Amino acid sequence: MMQLLTGGGGNFLSRLSSFPIDSLNEETVELLQAYLQSDEELELKLATRTCGTFVAGLHAWTHALCSYYSVNKKVIHTKVD
Repeated sequence: MMQLLTGGGGNFLSRLSSFPIDSLNEETVELLQAYLQSDEELELKLATRTCGTFVAGLHAWTHALCSYYSVNKKVIHTKVD
């Protein structure tokens, strides 16, 4: 697992933390939703048990990213009006 974290010059975590969240678009979020449709808490527990905390954390981050997009879309729409 550490090889995954440090692979590619050891920049996976830095690339993840500096992900340009404002570049998300509706198509990307819709594609992710297919994998995230189930109960988030149950999925997080299952991911932790079967794959470890790294995968569970990545799963939670993806959920948060989709939630951010949804809220940000409403806020931007409200600011425009």
